[in-house]
Amino acid sequence: MSTSPRFARPAVLAPVLALGLACSGAGAVPSRSAWLQEQLRRDNAAWLSRDPELVAVKLERMAADPYDFMRGTAGIYYNDLQRVDLDEDPLAPLFGFEALAMLFGDAHPENLGTGWPGAAEVGAAPPVPGALAVEFFDPDAITFGPVGFELKRAAVGLGALGLGGGCGAPCQRRAAAALGRGWAAGVSGARWGDGAGGPSALLLGLQDDAAVAAATLELRLEDVAWEAPPVEADAPAAGWRLRRAPLDEAGRGARGLDAEELAQVRRLAPAIERRFGLQLVDAVRRFGSGVSSIPALRYLLLLDRGGGTVEELVVLDLRELVDPPVLPVGGPLVAGVFEDGAERVERGAQSLWADPDADPFLMGLMDGDQAFRLRGWRGAFDALDHVQITEALREGGLTELDLEALAFDEGLLLGGAHARAPGPDGAPRQGSLAAALRSAGGAEGLARRLSLGVEADLDRLAGDHALLRALIEQEGPLAGIDAPGGLGDPTMVY
Repeated sequence: MSTSPRFARPAVLAPVLALGLACSGAGAVPSRSAWLQEQLRRDNAAWLSRDPELVAVKLERMAADPYDFMRGTAGIYYNDLQRVDLDEDPLAPLFGFEALAMLFGDAHPENLGTGWPGAAEVGAAPPVPGALAVEFFDPDAITFGPVGFELKRAAVGLGALGLGGGCGAPCQRRAAAALGRGWAAGVSGARWGDGAGGPSALLLGLQDDAAVAAATLELRLEDVAWEAPPVEADAPAAGWRLRRAPLDEAGRGARGLDAEELAQVRRLAPAIERRFGLQLVDAVRRFGSGVSSIPALRYLLLLDRGGGTVEELVVLDLRELVDPPVLPVGGPLVAGVFEDGAERVERGAQSLWADPDADPFLMGLMDGDQAFRLRGWRGAFDALDHVQITEALREGGLTELDLEALAFDEGLLLGGAHARAPGPDGAPRQGSLAAALRSAGGAEGLARRLSLGVEADLDRLAGDHALLRALIEQEGPLAGIDAPGGLGDPTMVY
């Protein structure tokens, strides 16, 4: 099926120096650039064969913003981390089997947000301030692995968040240290919001905004707009449709479904109706959301709770899933723990969340071999925005202390989730993680170990971001990843 939006090649980029980007010989590329290109090819292999223009949109988004580059390279970051001897890493005690846990897999700040556990109820009363759940709300990368991987990735995400706001190396190290202290507190049983170093202003602002929460049921509809004009709330829902929006230059928009997409949605709709009592009214294919998942199939569904009136309509987000990053577990393999990807994201998120009902619309679905994830569409949660945060850091609305407070809270949520969720054998991991924490020197030892590595990781992130920009300039919108593979040895250390 043809689903590709038009895309524009980015403007010619300034030459990138000091990174060895100048070609030696005809068309030769330095080893790190070749390695990155090969990793991008492997990471996008399924989508390159199906919809290369959407892959180009993804790469353009990643090239435009270091934080978005970070978002689009979680699997690549983990592959890079595994190419070196983890026994030499300052976090070595947290890479062994003792530190094995269920992980979110990509715990960067923009995945932090608020959920409304009661949002699925018809006529749900708005939550009072402080009643919204605070969690990591993107379960797509959930997997098992040593917690050292999650903590290093989280520290990079926080550092990338601060880069645009002028957070230099000392600030990055302090944020990483705060993340470690928060994780130690979470493993020890502290809960977010109980006064253990938080809550941070950023998350408290999301959680306490009851006025926004009160409007979320309405926003489920208004965010995606209507073809028909608004009418009274108790008017019939028949004839209402989601808006079709032409794709803009950034590849964002929505269009009606082609025959193949419509057939797929109709195959999945009965399972949604059985679970939630929601009947399909309309659906569109949405483009340009996220970063890593831009080429994935994403549908917005307009559903009716059965009453046939506007107030009983709801909009939900249905997205194709890909496999999570593969991490070494230092012990027995975890294959077969989940029946399929649909069960992985649904049962995994509910195990990691303090409130399993944080997003009451979360559901995993299978369409043959293809896995999908259903979730609330903005009406169920609000989330952090890295652009707003970096602007506030630059303009003085937020300080480096606010970033450290957010880092502590992120660690607190991660530590609690890792300790709470079962391991591959079904047993809680709190005791084992507490022992691993002691091996890492306790809270202060972990804080020190995390801070030692974050600066080098962020330097590598900035360098790889520049390499991607140069590859797009040299080889076009797909950065040359549509060519045959074999440019770099994935096992080499650069």
